[in-house]
Amino acid sequence: LTNATMSSTSTKVDVNAILDQIPSDSTTDFNAIEFLNKNFQQEATLVETLPSLRTAVAQHLSQLDVSIKETIYSTSTSSNKYGAKDSSTSKLISDVQNLKTKINAIQSRASSSERAVQEITHQMKGLDVAKGHLQRTIAALKRLHMLTSAIERLKECIVSEEGDIKEAANLLDAIGMLQVHFEAYKNVKRIANLNREVDEIRNTLEGRIREHFKLVGEHVATCLEENEENSVLPEVSEEQKVVDQSLSDVCLVVDALGDAARKKHLDSFCVDLLEPYEQKFGKKKSFVEDVGSLEQIDRRFAWFRRLLRAMDERFAHVFPSHWPFHYKLTALFLLQTREHLLNQLKNSDNNTNEKSVSALIQALQKTMLFEKEMTARLSRDCGVVFSSASGMIDDLEFDDDGNSVAANSAKGIRVRHARNKARQDASNSIGHVTDADTSGKKVMTEKLVPLIGKASSVFEAYMEPYISLERQNMSEQLAKAAKDTAVDSRGELPVFTTSTDLFVYIKNSVTRCTVLSKDRTFFLLYEVFKESLEKYSKVMYQKMPSSVSTAGSFAFGSNNILSSNVQYRIPQGEEVTICNVINTCEYCSETVEALQELITEQISESYKGKIDMDSVQDSFNETLSRAIQILAAGLESRIESSLKEILNTSWGSVELVGEESEYVRSMHKEIESFVDTVRELIPASYFKNLCDKFSHVFINSYMNALSRIKRISESGTQQLLLDVYNLKTLILKLPVIGQNPAPSMYTKTVSKEFGRIEVLLKLVGTPLELLPDMFKSTWTNGTSNDLQLIMDMKGLPKKDQNSILEKVGFKPSSALAGASSSVGDNVRQFS
Repeated sequence: LTNATMSSTSTKVDVNAILDQIPSDSTTDFNAIEFLNKNFQQEATLVETLPSLRTAVAQHLSQLDVSIKETIYSTSTSSNKYGAKDSSTSKLISDVQNLKTKINAIQSRASSSERAVQEITHQMKGLDVAKGHLQRTIAALKRLHMLTSAIERLKECIVSEEGDIKEAANLLDAIGMLQVHFEAYKNVKRIANLNREVDEIRNTLEGRIREHFKLVGEHVATCLEENEENSVLPEVSEEQKVVDQSLSDVCLVVDALGDAARKKHLDSFCVDLLEPYEQKFGKKKSFVEDVGSLEQIDRRFAWFRRLLRAMDERFAHVFPSHWPFHYKLTALFLLQTREHLLNQLKNSDNNTNEKSVSALIQALQKTMLFEKEMTARLSRDCGVVFSSASGMIDDLEFDDDGNSVAANSAKGIRVRHARNKARQDASNSIGHVTDADTSGKKVMTEKLVPLIGKASSVFEAYMEPYISLERQNMSEQLAKAAKDTAVDSRGELPVFTTSTDLFVYIKNSVTRCTVLSKDRTFFLLYEVFKESLEKYSKVMYQKMPSSVSTAGSFAFGSNNILSSNVQYRIPQGEEVTICNVINTCEYCSETVEALQELITEQISESYKGKIDMDSVQDSFNETLSRAIQILAAGLESRIESSLKEILNTSWGSVELVGEESEYVRSMHKEIESFVDTVRELIPASYFKNLCDKFSHVFINSYMNALSRIKRISESGTQQLLLDVYNLKTLILKLPVIGQNPAPSMYTKTVSKEFGRIEVLLKLVGTPLELLPDMFKSTWTNGTSNDLQLIMDMKGLPKKDQNSILEKVGFKPSSALAGASSSVGDNVRQFS
């Protein structure tokens, strides 16, 4: 125990002694980790000593803070108490005061220097401003002198008859640039006077330019009028050549006058050039009807081609390249032509005869072709850029007479080669190019409105004769279709030839119309198609036999033995015609859908949403559905005599049950013959639909005939059950095509309907004493009328029926005498 206590005491660490080992000199590097590792070599010792070590360190720090504060305080109080300072402290204070004095001196000198610099720079700024004003004044005076000199020189050019027009153009350009510098001084009297002089000069120049253009235009018009029948233009006199060549310098002056002046003079010049056209083909006194008629529309375009050829020969390099002269001339010609044609169309009598419509269509075609010709010419020869793709004509080439050929054909290549060669020869013969073309200052970059439709669109509102002729042609086809029975058997199923002919005509009509118009005219034609196709569906309906009323025609009762009072009697072989109607309606319905897609794709965007031929398809589908109903009703009418034979047979006297009855064999013959013919002629889906409809009407008619029998013996009931089985087998086999089984739904429905007839006949054949129980068990929802029907078919007298009714639970008074009239509805209620 003593040794253990000594060991524990010896391991106790003196924390203060360890902390005293830390060097007091701040310059010595001290590593805390090495210090701890040295004094605490075991981890357990460090952990055990750590709380006391932390407390000791905190105490040392507190003591150090107190020591520092005391030292500072003692130093300050000692200097105040004894009036003496430590030498080092006094020196430090003195140095700080000297430094502060020097800093203040430097700041004072800096402020003085800054004020001196500001005074100097202020004087320099004033001098700079004065220099700038002086320079601007000198420049303004120089520009004013230049402006005054340019105006005086421009006056001399105008006054002198031999003045240089090209120099006048340059002076105008210079004056325009100088005037920009004096825009801010336009209210100054001197500047206002100079601007007024310039305006007067510009007005004088514009008047002379107008006279010059008018003189040239009148001369060109005169030459064309005097040599109208001569394709070769006359030689130009030397005097006129001088005038023509001076036109190039005049164009430079027009450019210098500005865009507004250029547009005004260019428009005026085009009007002067087309004045003879207005007099010859327009609405003035010299207008001749046969010249301005639609039939003579070629003469209009020939006149304009001669005008363009004359302008190209005489003024090939006169007009600057950035002037849209040819475009404006052509556009104005088309607009005037539009007005002439509008007047002609308004005054026309809208004849729908083929000759008048042909003239209308040819005029429209020639107008559209001329617009394409001019578009191609302007684009290729004049560098005109149009604003839309409709202005690009890359697939056609046009000769000098306006005849169009395919661009990639041999003739098209020859035409293009000849045009390029003529253009090169013209350039070589001139030997120089005017300044207007070599300056390179401007090129035609503006995108212009396409020419397509400028004149031809006027026909759009006057195409009723064309539409009427198309309607008339289609009406003739419909009239022919009503009589024509020819069948086209080249396809999978036969259709009437008139249907294929009608759609071929419609397709060709679409092609003809889209060349002329894809807007209102095409939409009107679409409505004609729609109307004609709906009428054609009615023509198909009229090819089928008409209905025949048979109400009250049967001697055994007031109601018809068949399932409806309105029946269709199909003569032998006419079922083929009805099948052709079904196939034709199917073909038309499918083709109408393709036609709608074609029209929607071709017509303009504004009419696309109005194209809808669903009503036409509905019309054909309705006729098709009616045709199937007529086939079912017609087959039903063919077995009417067999149904009558059921009533003519004395079923109460039948004693032996043999093979199927004669009426069954007759039905087999009629039904199989009819079905075999129809099955090969119509699509399988429609044939199955026919089987559905016929099975329904046949079972109703057969049930109607059975319900009219007044007395059936037990053997007769067995014979009828045999007949029902035979007929059920026949009806179940109707939709079978090839080796394919009948549809399960069809089999289920037919079996269920015949099953109800079988139940009815079994109840009729049930002994009288078992009838009440059998009726209640097999016909759970049967009524007193149903039970009375069974007893009537058994031939039970009325007086004996009351007891049976009472046994079943019916009151005799509730039975109706005319129970058989409602048997069709009642039979379908029992299961």
